[in-house]
Order: sequence, then C-alpha cells, then structure tokens
Amino acid sequence: MSIASSSAFSQFNRATVKLEEKEDVDEPGSDCWLTFVVFDILYVGGPGAADLLSIAHSIHPGDSLHRGGSIIHLSGYQRKILLHNLIVPQENEVEIVDSVVIRSDGQCVHAEEYFSPSIPKEHGYHPSVLDSVGCILEGTVPNLNDIETQRTERRSDEQIELKRARSLEQLYEEVVEAKCREGIVFKDLAAPYVLGEVSRGYSYWWKLKDDYEKKGHASDIDTVVLGAYYATGMARSGLLNQFLVGCVDCESSDEVKFMTLCRISGGGTARKNLDKLLASTGFRAITSTEGVQYGKWFKSEEPPDFISKKSFQRSMSGDENGWKYGLKNKPDLYISPEDSFVLTINAGEVVSSDEMSAGVSLRFPRIARIRADCFEGGGKPASEVESVSSLHQMYFERHSQSREMSQLSQGSSVMSIPRESSQECRFLTPHQYSRKKRNAKKNAQGKRSQVEVRASAIPTGVTVESVALKGYTFTVLEGTYHLEDDCIDAEEAFEQGWLKEATSVRCRRDVINFICKHGGKCELTGHKETDFILGGKLEDARVANHCRAMDAVSIDDMNSTNKRGHHLRKIVEMGGILKWSWPFAVVHRFQKEHFALNDVSDFDSDHNSSPKRSIRDKRPDLMRPRRFDFLVTSKVSEELLRETEDAYGLHLWEESSAIDFKRAMDEVHRQKRKEEQESFKLGPKGQKKRNYNQFHERSLIPRIAPWQYRAFTSLDAHERWVFSGKKQKMWPYKLCEEDNKNKTNTTSHCFVVYPDIFGCDLGFEHEDKATIEANSGMRSKRWNLVSQSDELGMISSTLPLTRVMGAQVTPHLHDGVTHVLCNLRERDKLDWRPSISIKAFSNTDSGMLIHKRLLSFQENNTRDDIEKRTIILVTPRWIKTKWDEEE
Repeated sequence: MSIASSSAFSQFNRATVKLEEKEDVDEPGSDCWLTFVVFDILYVGGPGAADLLSIAHSIHPGDSLHRGGSIIHLSGYQRKILLHNLIVPQENEVEIVDSVVIRSDGQCVHAEEYFSPSIPKEHGYHPSVLDSVGCILEGTVPNLNDIETQRTERRSDEQIELKRARSLEQLYEEVVEAKCREGIVFKDLAAPYVLGEVSRGYSYWWKLKDDYEKKGHASDIDTVVLGAYYATGMARSGLLNQFLVGCVDCESSDEVKFMTLCRISGGGTARKNLDKLLASTGFRAITSTEGVQYGKWFKSEEPPDFISKKSFQRSMSGDENGWKYGLKNKPDLYISPEDSFVLTINAGEVVSSDEMSAGVSLRFPRIARIRADCFEGGGKPASEVESVSSLHQMYFERHSQSREMSQLSQGSSVMSIPRESSQECRFLTPHQYSRKKRNAKKNAQGKRSQVEVRASAIPTGVTVESVALKGYTFTVLEGTYHLEDDCIDAEEAFEQGWLKEATSVRCRRDVINFICKHGGKCELTGHKETDFILGGKLEDARVANHCRAMDAVSIDDMNSTNKRGHHLRKIVEMGGILKWSWPFAVVHRFQKEHFALNDVSDFDSDHNSSPKRSIRDKRPDLMRPRRFDFLVTSKVSEELLRETEDAYGLHLWEESSAIDFKRAMDEVHRQKRKEEQESFKLGPKGQKKRNYNQFHERSLIPRIAPWQYRAFTSLDAHERWVFSGKKQKMWPYKLCEEDNKNKTNTTSHCFVVYPDIFGCDLGFEHEDKATIEANSGMRSKRWNLVSQSDELGMISSTLPLTRVMGAQVTPHLHDGVTHVLCNLRERDKLDWRPSISIKAFSNTDSGMLIHKRLLSFQENNTRDDIEKRTIILVTPRWIKTKWDEEE
C-alpha cells in the first residue's frame, strides 16, 4: 500500500490567498514556489525508453516491461519503479509526491528508498517482488513459504494487520493533525491505473481527510440561507437545489446584517427533506397544472438590504462598496434571514475568496444538519450563526499553524516513519471491522427507541495513570493552546510544580490526552451530561461563539424545551468556559495533598502510583472553579461567585496568596479599561465613533519626546535651568546667583538611568541610536517586552519618580548610561568597577549580563570619557530616599 499526503493543491491555494494583508502573514507568493509535483507515470516512449524499462525489469521482473507506450496496465509497483528511476527531484522545480509504503509484513518504508535499485535485497529479491501479489501468482519466488515464515517472525495475520493499522494511524496524526495537511491518499500498488470517474468504483484508491470524520477545523459551522439557485438537472428540475449561505457582520451597529460566505449544493439531501424544507418557506415548484409559487422567496436585481454594505472581497480592512458578484454567483431568488433557515456545514477548510463579501469561503462544503422548525431539534435564530470575525480567526489560526509546521519541517520529509505504538487507532483490521459490523447489527436490533444524538467520546489511546478526574466529562473547544512564559498562570504553575507538564501542551489534543490520562472523559460537543467546557484563548472562534450565545440568551431561551434551550441552559449552569490549565492545577493539587497525607488505604499496593480514589470521591470541592479559573463567566456564575469572592476575585474568608493579589490587580486594570472603552463608545451626542483600540494605543504612546530630551534639543545650556525645581534633584542644570547675575550651574553630569526589567536583551550599545529613538517622539517597543511580574515590581514602580526628578530613563544599556536601576543584596548604592563581584546583584543572571556589557564599554573605549565617568548601581530604595531628601 502506498500512502501520499494530499497537500499540493492546499499549498497552491495558500500561495494565492488575499487575506494575507495581516501583519504577521507574509505577502502572497513571497515564500512560495509553484513546483511540478509528480505522483504517477502513465506513458513511456522516446530514445531512452528501452534503457529505463530494462532497469525496471531488472528490479521487478514482468513480461509487459519489455515494450514502451502506455503503461497504465502495469501494477503500481512497476509504475513507481519507473517513476523513481526517471525523475530526479530538483528543489523548487520538480519533485515526486512525498509518500511511504506499508509493506505486507507491516514495515513502513519511504517510497524513495523502497523503489530504489540500491535498496538491499531480501532473501535474494527486491522488496517489491516479495510484496507483489502479481509476482506471487506468477511464481516468481519459488520458495515463498519459507521466506514468508522468516519475514513474519512467527506473527499471526491479525498481528501483522494490526501493525499496518497502527502505522496508518501514526502517519495520519503526523501529516493531517500535526502538520495541517489536507489529507492522505491510499493506493493499492497491485492495481493498474484506471482513468476517469470509473476508477472510484474499483476501490483501487481512497482519500481520507479530517473533515470526513467531522472533526476538522471547519466543521459544525452554522450559516443562514440568503438565496438559492434553480437545479439544472432533470431529476430536480424546477426545485431550488443550491443555496447561497452567509454569516453575521459583527460590526453592524443597529440592525443585524449578513455577509455572503459560499454556495452549497442540496444534492446530498434526500428529496423528501428538500421538499419539506422548501415547503416550510412557501415555495412550490412549477407543475403541469399550476405555476411556481415563491412564498417567502423573491427576486431582486441588486443585493437586498439585509446583505451588509461592508465587504472584504477587495481588502482585508474591508470597504463599504458592498458585495460585487459575478453572473455565476447571483442567486435566482433571495429570502430574508427572518424567514429563512440555518444550515450546519462541514467543510474541508476556510479559504480566502474574492467572490464572497466575507472575504473567505468554505472549501468542499457539505450540509451536516438542517436547523429549521419543521425538522427535529427545532430552528436556530439567524443572528446566532457564525460571525465573519470568527471565520477570519479560523482562517488565520489554521494558516499560522500550517506555516509554523512547514517551517519546522523545512528541509525534511513531510512524512516520517512512524514509531510502533500500542494505542488504539481509527483504522481497523479485517477482523475488527467484521466484529464491529456484527456488534452494530446486534445493537440496532436491541435498540428501537429514539435516543438523544450526541458526539461520542474522543478516542485517545493514552494509558490511564490515575483516576483523579473519573466521573467528570469535559468538552475541549478548538483553539490555541499554549502557556505564555510571562503570564500569571505560568507563575502559578511554577510555584505549584506543574509548569513542565503545562508547557508541553501545544494543541487541543494534548489537553484531551491529559484529561483522559487521569480518568476523565472528553467529548466533541457539549450536552446535558457535560460537566465542564475548556477553551484556549478569548480570541478563539469557538470561545467567541459561546460568549455571544451566553450574552444573547433570554428568559424564553432558558425556558425552552428544545435541544438548543437545553444546551444554552447547561452552558449557563456550568458557569461559563474555563481555562484549559485549570484541570492541570486541580489534579496536581489533589495528588499533592494525598501524597502528603500518606494514607496507604488510598493507594495501590506499590504506594508509588496515583491515588485509587477520585476527586469526586475525596475532594469534590476542588472542582468548584474560582473567578480566575474562567475565560468567560455567565451571569449565573457571577451571582454565585459574589457570595464567596469580592469583585476582584479575592476570597472573602479564605487566605489569599501572592498570585491571587496579582490576579486581582489585573482585574482592576481590566475593569478600568472596560469602563474607559464603554465611555469612549458613547461619546458626545452626534460625534463620530472611533475605534477604541486605536485611541487607547495612541494614549499610551506619546507623540512628543520626554521633556528632558526636548530641553537638550530646544534650549541652550544656559537656558535649561527653567526645568529645574525643588524635586528635580537629578536635573543637572540649576540657577545660581553670583554678583546679582543669573548663571547656570552645570557641574554635574546628566542622569541617564537604565532599569533592569528587560531580561537578557539589553538593547542598543551606542548612545546615538538610543537618542535617535527617543527624539522620534514614539514610545520604544522595548517597553512592551517587560513581563507582567516586572511591570508590577519595585523597579517599575520607581520609574515615574526617576523621570520627575529629571533623569533620562532609557530602555537601552548604552555607553551613555550613568545609573543602572537594579536590585542589590546589601547596599542601595554601589559604584561599578571591573572587579565587582556578581554576588552583589540580587539576580546574579541579569547581574552577569549587565557586568559584561559595562566591561565591553571599557574594553572597546566606545566613549572618550568612559574611564573618567563612574557608573553607579542604585536600588529602588535609593530613588525613593533621594526623593524624600530635604534641600
């Protein structure tokens, strides 16, 4: 069996995307080459054909290899041998599609190596001969039984088939799930090449993509029907058989508007369901006795008012020129969203589009579910379908992940040989498949009643290490799963001892594996038995959808008896969406407590394993999240949390840690920012609204240089005393009175202070570069590199005093710096010298970096007066003491 990654078309699509105007995405085509990718050979002719065929015949004997011309009748083994001996891959020009061969004995080999003449022979034959059914039938290998006994190493057929299935599972996880390729193509190497659609009926090849399993990143997307097209075939003549679907324009202010997303065929829907759906909208197809009845559908030459005037067709920033459609995309009929219905779509991926006003479209869309009142489960309001911003987020998340994996795998094969694993997989052996069919038939006979339809548990195959989370069901939403180094969650993980495990998380699958490893259960979607929903980041599309649903829920929705009402009620009752790191903290705390108690009855016989009893049995209170454990909270949860916590998340009667207070300070800042944002949006009556984020950013970044720099550039030395005052103790220009004449005292140097809050990056070495940056009038981007812990620390808190006293604060440790603001062990002020001990610094790592930089200044003589000037190390306490000093 040959397996190839189906990524060539996906790569081409990404090379031509229009949405890559985003800052963190390169320009279209800037890092892409249009490469000729060869996957098979169908004809051999010309002067060198005989030589090529003779090489192939020496590797894989066959009478049909003696003549040239069409070779589609040859087996896949023979064609691949010809292909790999004919094509020499050339970087960025031509290559053979990356593939592997899973052999008859279960081994997995790269195709390039497998079809090469130089591969070592096995038992005197090329490996392809031993794997070929044709060679076996022709009797090419006379002592086949003896060879097979040695090759299989006394393993049964079921064991070999199981090894082949596991190899497929490993390849699928690597190529499709980890590296974001479109899918995998499986080919039978014993089969000839069959042209046209008829080849699908022979089952010589199969394609598998993640959206086939309804688990792709573009699955379960709700869209509203905005228009329709008449069927062109005879079977459904007169019916509306294709639909124009759309998404919500989240920036529309007063009335909800919609953007066009894609066209989707109703051909996969049963005729009776399609008739029932159209009948619910009043549409009746033309018959021999009466004409067509449009019902709630209508014709229009221009896009109706419910289609937003904003469009992303021409630019990522969007314009107000509306949807510009071609003739092929103009619907035959439109329908208002209030009278329409919702379609849940599964698609291959979200791609860029210049034909739809959303700026993106769905590739290979298929109707997964009809959300209408006339169908089971009831309808869904059009205003609650996917928003254009969440679709853009899906697109950029997928594209960023794919580009990151491409960079990591650059220069290496897309596929690697999988390691053997004991975990269960989605690929079944013939014996497993037969058993599954028998069990399904038996279950169908025993179950006649209608049950709730929901997603099954997600299989992981991980080994269960503990039962800590046993009895709890989780839903882990699609999104970004990564622990930032400088966030408070990482600081908490470090203090509590689970940082290493949390930093190993790179995707949603890692969180699911952790939960299942500790006895928990994960399911694809939430339902009435779900206990907790976990999310990655607030910006993730799935998290944003749940936020909008919780914000828009009404009393009628909560009292509704349909499935949507049950789902919304369950989300609200759960309290909201939790951070993915929460179960890590809970499990670690539970295990740490029980090991500390040393209760032998709670452990297995070896006493070194995890507790035998779960959190539900021993400490169910641990599974009650606090305010800081939520990404998003519901109104019900807010009311409950107020009974035990204050408005900033501090517990009313339990002891709070330093981490809790840091989180509380963050909450204060967040609430203040929210109040500013709301007051800004209201604005004076009639005033045009502006984007708050742009306003807030402008308010943080000064448009003029600090007053110290302006004094140097705008005033002469004898005039700079005007900036001096009682508290400007670090400003060197003072007014002196001698002989009743004003004179300026400039006997001291200017104070240039570098704060030690930038980690290992010390910035520019030369003063002139730092001065140019300071005089540019813009805040240095290096201030954004300060971690949250340093931003709340003592050094940062004294910087405003330092500036007020007249010192120039610079984010660069350059050769003009006079003072370094840092933490020292014993003294508040210390003259730096080359022989100083690193132990004088509280943080010896940063102290070593500062010491090396200052040494380099002296060694390179970057300034003429470097030896005359003394560089002083001072602490925040010294700054405050100097401020309090009397004149």
